[in-house]
Amino acid sequence: MCRMHCPGILGSGFGLYGYLPALIKFGSEKIILPERYRFKFEARSELNEFRSYIDWVSNESKVLNASDSLVIAVRPDIQEHWLSYALELFNLEFLILEKPLSSNPTKALNLLERLIKSNKQFRISYIFRYLLWADCIINQRNFLDKKDPVKKLEINWFFYAHHFENDLKTWKRDPIFGGGLIRFYGIHIIALMAEAGYENVLSSNTYGDESNEAHAWKVSFSGVNLPLCNVEINAKSENKHFSILQTTDNLIKEIIHQNNPFNKDMTPSLKNEDVRIVSIINLCSSFGSDKIQKNENHIYINTLLLWEKIERVNIFTLSFE
Repeated sequence: MCRMHCPGILGSGFGLYGYLPALIKFGSEKIILPERYRFKFEARSELNEFRSYIDWVSNESKVLNASDSLVIAVRPDIQEHWLSYALELFNLEFLILEKPLSSNPTKALNLLERLIKSNKQFRISYIFRYLLWADCIINQRNFLDKKDPVKKLEINWFFYAHHFENDLKTWKRDPIFGGGLIRFYGIHIIALMAEAGYENVLSSNTYGDESNEAHAWKVSFSGVNLPLCNVEINAKSENKHFSILQTTDNLIKEIIHQNNPFNKDMTPSLKNEDVRIVSIINLCSSFGSDKIQKNENHIYINTLLLWEKIERVNIFTLSFE
């Protein structure tokens, strides 16, 4: 397990209020930040306790040179820019990258190939993989009752996206930049499906009130010796919940039902912080041997291939009923 003693962070949003606390709680001794983030850092009172951990440097290039590892938490095109530099630096042993890796599956596959060839240890932040409930998806074969096998799995994620609720113009709602319902939100579920062994996309349909801006997605997956899996995501829902159901011949069993994918993983010491911090800590803990990295590479490749299949067959419809 790596410690990332002196990581740098690029990204003044979730990089500061998500990754920074997680890295310090994980054991990092110093965090390297560019000077221009100072105002945003000081504006967040919950970060005051971490002041003594920060080393400020003049710019992003200095961050890369002064760090032993790097978190890149910016939009995909900017991430690709900085990653090109990071891959050439021997001092950067560990990389944590945001999802989506790039704005579309083709670009992401090309970038992933470069990452694998670099022989660096890296993680892509598909953080649903690191939540407590994820095991019932990833390792389904361990949970299947041979006497009453699961015939169907249903995953429902209903929430009200911040940019829809506040009518914000942001890249996170634009598929061209790697945003949108599938590329920004659905990619978490796609990564889980790929890791579980789902390979086929039976159908994929997005729905929206405006041309090519989806707020709802329905998709069906199949895989060898796995139950059918239906997923529904609605990013404009007043009824906010996250649920997983298993259907057998004899019953429908609700495995999980909570307000969002994260809240069962929170601990009292983290209750005033971003709900994703626990899963980021778990992600950091996943670094290990070259064998572990090779397994991660396999999951990442399958995730992008499954994403590519979805994009190829997806049908967008104006309206959602």
